[in-house]
Amino acid sequence: MFLAETPFYAERGGQTADTGWLDWNDGKASVIDVQPQGEAIRHRVEVRPDRLKPGDRVRAVVDAPRRQAIARHHSATHLLHRALRDVLGEQAIQAGSSVEADYATFDFRFPRGLTTDEVDRVYRLLNEKIRANLERHVEELPLDKAMATGAVALFDEKYGDLVRVVSFGDWARELCGGTHVERSGEIGLALISGDRSIGAGVRRIELRAGAAAERQVSDDEQVLHELGEALRTAPAELPSRVAALQAEVKRLEKEAASLRQRLAAGGDVRLEEADVSGVRLMLQRVDADEKDLLVFADAALNRANGNGVAIVVGGRNFAVKVASPLAERLPANDLIQAFRQVAGGKGGGRGPVGQGGGIDPERVGDAFKSVQDYIRTQLKAHG
Repeated sequence: MFLAETPFYAERGGQTADTGWLDWNDGKASVIDVQPQGEAIRHRVEVRPDRLKPGDRVRAVVDAPRRQAIARHHSATHLLHRALRDVLGEQAIQAGSSVEADYATFDFRFPRGLTTDEVDRVYRLLNEKIRANLERHVEELPLDKAMATGAVALFDEKYGDLVRVVSFGDWARELCGGTHVERSGEIGLALISGDRSIGAGVRRIELRAGAAAERQVSDDEQVLHELGEALRTAPAELPSRVAALQAEVKRLEKEAASLRQRLAAGGDVRLEEADVSGVRLMLQRVDADEKDLLVFADAALNRANGNGVAIVVGGRNFAVKVASPLAERLPANDLIQAFRQVAGGKGGGRGPVGQGGGIDPERVGDAFKSVQDYIRTQLKAHG
């Protein structure tokens, strides 16, 4: 729908469109999107086609609280841009942005990730300038004059001869056509995340301002409270408590690995062995997770003084390990295929090691004999 005049801001320059409604004598309709179309502005309106016709008079009303929330985020991105350049240097230049009512993203060109200290300095400077309640000034100037005054422009944006310059005090000055707060203090609070890479030499920071930032603080405090309750620790002591738990987990993992190795080396195992043309072939059946099968295979080869082949089966999974002196003549992948031809399942290997799964446990014994036949054939072929 097109209006002869409109108060709605159409989406452009990274700022989302206004929403609101149209009303008339006997009706009302929601405006859910506004987009530029050539020199005109197109409104997406939720209304039956028969309710309005060309020439009808309507009252256009912008959702003012939503527009103000968008303005807070847009103004906050301007202050963030200036803060980044103050902390990182003039090479930190805007590469794009997305401004919504409850968050904004700010993309900038910079060759590396920010340190924790740099993020903290940017955050503190940003909120310092918000608290300074800097007055917003808007003026239209010829492009060359605007640039001469120190206004910052997007690197790849195309501008006309006359541009709109938005300034906050004498600190932040940019070319911009979007909506903004009248003073920086109206932003209230701004929270920023650490930066992340979105492409070669381009970083992204996420930002929340005003009520959205306050909700984020409340949500974060709730999470800290729940973590403190679960760990019976004051929120301020959570980092040290988590560090202690991480150290304990590492200790227990190391202890568990040691126990698995001891079990593999001398526990109650079901072992079958065969001497195949001088090669010690071992089949071991264990009750163990898939990730531990190679531990048992290593232990079996150690018992064979490193001169043999170990096949370890745990349920429907299996692993194969070949002693290094034999790996060239008896690659694990070939042994796995010989085993699978009888036991079924899938698997593969590289060099002396391989694993697989999905086998039929009832056919493991016959598969073991199939591997013996394969080894005899291979060793005979290689002399």
